[in-house]
Amino acid sequence: MARSNIPMVINLRQNTNDDSTAFGKWFAEVDAKEPLNLKGLAKHMTEHGKISSEEMCNLVLGEMVKCLMVRATARTTSRRPWPVVPTR
Repeated sequence: MARSNIPMVINLRQNTNDDSTAFGKWFAEVDAKEPLNLKGLAKHMTEHGKISSEEMCNLVLGEMVKCLMVRATARTTSRRPWPVVPTR
């Protein structure tokens, strides 16, 4: 079950890709053990910088999910779910 607040574990990882310009450098990775729900994500986003209220962020995320669900549903029921834009 998704929760609105989850503990986050930070792991340090060293880049072992010889071809990378970041070879040998260390990076922090978040190790999340469980999913975060939309209300928790909205709260987390507003804590970064008060661009908008938590309620507004939650509304926008909810509308985004609805849009993605409609697209996913259309994709499984039609060969061409995306609108075709005519070129001139």
